[in-house]
Amino acid sequence: MVYRNREKEYLRLGLSPEQAQVLFIAQASGNKTTPTEIARLIVRRHHSVSALVNRMADKGLIRKVKNQQHKNWMKIIVNGKGEKAANSISKIDPVPLILDVLNRKERQALHRYLEKILEKASGKLGLNDDPLPPS
Repeated sequence: MVYRNREKEYLRLGLSPEQAQVLFIAQASGNKTTPTEIARLIVRRHHSVSALVNRMADKGLIRKVKNQQHKNWMKIIVNGKGEKAANSISKIDPVPLILDVLNRKERQALHRYLEKILEKASGKLGLNDDPLPPS
């Protein structure tokens, strides 16, 4: 239900939750992230992220910039339209309002429980436990 609430708000901006994730990650990295890094962070296959990035570039939300030293590498840069969308996302995100039903102690407990679940699930998938960007 939380995901559906978030999806509904993002769709009003013409974005999918996955596109919002890419914008968030690219901004948080200071526009220094690559599709490979995004795929790792959102636990998606590289070809899925590449297709997502291409659609976002076609919509004018981001730019793909090739690395001069490594021809196969590409940085994802959030442009003006993407920045505007990212700023709008932060203002309408329903999750903080939904989580307000919990007091501070309950939110801290939920955070600990979710981290434990994430750690176990990541281990079962054989993923390393690199830190994720703050949400």
